[in-house]
Amino acid sequence: MSLNNPLQSSKRVSTGSPQSRRSVIGNIPSIPSISPQNYFLQQMESWITSPSNSSQWVLLFESFPKTLNTAVMRELEYTRGEGWNVPYDELTDYFLHKTIGCFFAQKAEIPREKVNVDYPDSFRGFRGSPISRGRQAHQILELEFLETNLSFVDGICRPWAALAAHKGLVARPEEESIKTNLTLIQYGRTDAFKSPVARKIWTFFDVCCVGVSKVPYDYKNDTVETRTGIEFAYSNYQVHHTDYQHINPLIAGFTRNGIDSLGDTLAVV
Repeated sequence: MSLNNPLQSSKRVSTGSPQSRRSVIGNIPSIPSISPQNYFLQQMESWITSPSNSSQWVLLFESFPKTLNTAVMRELEYTRGEGWNVPYDELTDYFLHKTIGCFFAQKAEIPREKVNVDYPDSFRGFRGSPISRGRQAHQILELEFLETNLSFVDGICRPWAALAAHKGLVARPEEESIKTNLTLIQYGRTDAFKSPVARKIWTFFDVCCVGVSKVPYDYKNDTVETRTGIEFAYSNYQVHHTDYQHINPLIAGFTRNGIDSLGDTLAVV
């Protein structure tokens, strides 16, 4: 059986009416019959291609340095009266960090990844191929925190940065370590009455606060205060993409056993 010739068919069929024009198009095999609009809407219903929202994430500190306390800070820093009293128990409380993530976290800037590239000079009009000059060094991880009456930034982050200056970033036993691990879970919406679903998990290892930015105070505005540019150094990082993994068991596993539990939780689908 032979196919209809679309050119001959177009001569026989009048193109005056919409129905006639559709008949002509139907005889041309090179034009797909899929509606682009319907296909786009269909992809919007898929978990893989649904647009994400940058405001849906939680930040989890695995722990805080045990040496981050009032006694140690008063040995290292100049103190008169009751200075450098670190509110460790109050601001690292379980309910402020392990139920819905870090309560104070307001913003995170994921560092970029970049390879340094050079382009050699051309030779007799021919352009040279790009040359890799190595991977760019790690960029500082910057976080922003909500400022509350008992300040997480000045109560925990500021003495933590001072502790890093005194102790250095060398490896130490767990009891003396001033580093921790940090996980940022990005999640997406699901159906009503269902927990959010994790879509991407960032893990930063050997994290230590190394910088607290200046803070201006004035009488111009009366708004909720946030502290920007709180800097954290880290040794390496990884990113894990999940496939419809609910966020509740991830936080629960992290709360019990830290970052090492995430692999076991993600393996259970």
